[in-house]
Amino acid sequence: MTILIIGSSGKTGRRLVSLLKPSHEILIASRSGADVDGCPAVKFDWTDPDTYANPYSHPQAHKRPIKSMYLVAQPSNMRPFEDMKPVIDTARAHGVKRFVLMSSIREDQTTPGTGQVHAYLEEIGVEWAVLRPTWFMENFSELHHARTIKDESSIVTAFGDGKISFVSAEDIAAVAYRALNDEKPPNRDFVVLGPELLTHDEAAALFTEILGRQIQHIRISEEQVIQGFMKFGMKEAYARRLAEGEARASRGEFAILNEVVAQMTGRPPLTLRQFIEKNKKAWQ
Repeated sequence: MTILIIGSSGKTGRRLVSLLKPSHEILIASRSGADVDGCPAVKFDWTDPDTYANPYSHPQAHKRPIKSMYLVAQPSNMRPFEDMKPVIDTARAHGVKRFVLMSSIREDQTTPGTGQVHAYLEEIGVEWAVLRPTWFMENFSELHHARTIKDESSIVTAFGDGKISFVSAEDIAAVAYRALNDEKPPNRDFVVLGPELLTHDEAAALFTEILGRQIQHIRISEEQVIQGFMKFGMKEAYARRLAEGEARASRGEFAILNEVVAQMTGRPPLTLRQFIEKNKKAWQ
């Protein structure tokens, strides 16, 4: 069978493709439709419903039909259900049996956003899994914190004293791999967490120790976070959603640990110390 990957250029998608490529047939759905590192690809665009059926006419799908799918919504899409429902319905009509959705610890089947997609998958009787990770370690190395750590020796947030269990995209991808390939359908959500609870002050202290220079956690308000995101071109509604997550974390709402990564992969999740040591060049 073939596994369809929607979101292969994202943090988890890239790593999932690397895990699947050696031993599985995969098809990458992307706006360009250009093959990636020897993996076949097909043109797909969330904003163009005419492309939703393209994967099923690709030669790869004719040779080995698509039976499972990894779904990642566009990051700034405030209403992903409106796009993802017809994609899921099209996939079901073409024989796809299993769906693995990337969501967030901030959302479950009772909330808007990908929570609605989560609820829909549970409702329609397909094989499914929903990944609900906490904050990515890669936010420090690939997104907004990367620049401030490198250029300003600072991490700027509204997390306050809130503790969270940072998780690596590598571990999320490993859980996704199992959710796509286990013989028994998961039919559940997975809150994907790292191995330890840390404040951003404690994270900054780790960066200080490992990088050999002082890294400071600068505390700002939720509104300042919103304005900062908007300054770099983010739409206000999405900026508010992200800032709200930081504010909730500051109140301790996500200070939890579990054994999901170890149970699904057979190994412990990466620690933030290990992640920083592994990626030191990102901040040099």
